[in-house]
Amino acid sequence: MVPQPTFWLQVIWCLGLCMILLAGLIRLPRLARIALGLVLVCGHNLLDPVRLHQGDTLFPVWALLHQRDVIALPFGFLARTTYPILPWLGVMLLGHAIGPWFDRMAESAQRRRYLTRLGIGMIVGFITLRAFNLYGDAPWHVVDNSPLRTAISFLSMTKYPPSLLFLLPTLGGGALLLAQCERLASSRLVSGLAVFGAAPMFFYLFHLTMLRILYHAALAWWGPTDGAVFMVDGYAWVLAWYVALILPFALPTMWFARLKQRRRDIAWLRFF
Repeated sequence: MVPQPTFWLQVIWCLGLCMILLAGLIRLPRLARIALGLVLVCGHNLLDPVRLHQGDTLFPVWALLHQRDVIALPFGFLARTTYPILPWLGVMLLGHAIGPWFDRMAESAQRRRYLTRLGIGMIVGFITLRAFNLYGDAPWHVVDNSPLRTAISFLSMTKYPPSLLFLLPTLGGGALLLAQCERLASSRLVSGLAVFGAAPMFFYLFHLTMLRILYHAALAWWGPTDGAVFMVDGYAWVLAWYVALILPFALPTMWFARLKQRRRDIAWLRFF
């Protein structure tokens, strides 16, 4: 059976659509944007029991907003909504709302305090909600005679779409890392990480393209190792590839970031 051609609506699609919606919502007062963002981030799990099916009137819309599913398109095409947009729109609203923290006139020490308090508060909120199985994701459970499996159950959360309990520690941890990066802004480590942030779309597209090329090269050279695909023997090889590719991926990204700085007259470069 020949697989149907599928459009994978993943992170770029989701972020792009959220940006279009955000372009209209930023006209709201800041407090209204914060309130709407909190409602979407904290409340979207209340919608988890709502399940629509192919043929239902609002199924395509619901699959785009919240339900990870497959939408049948004309001419035999499919669209798979890997990243439903509703919770991510809430994240972007909240991210935009804290933009004044990063104003050039804002004090660095104050920004660190805000980020640290936000990060700690989100992580404490995660631990509290998760410990009591109150809300936000599928319940965890104690596995007899296996502390490791119990810990895995506690930390197992839903990313597609991102549950409240997924967002609290990831964004909270990110806020704490930003606070430390602010403190170490002049260090070589932070400067190196900033390379990828200076050209994020370029890095994303470049690394996907190169990984695809490397995979097909490995498949052609060594052949399939598991049915029809090429695989490595263990996670250690994944880490080895990760370390080996950091510099080859960083150099083109540095070049493109410098190009963006030099050629501010080319408007489309800013989108990469």
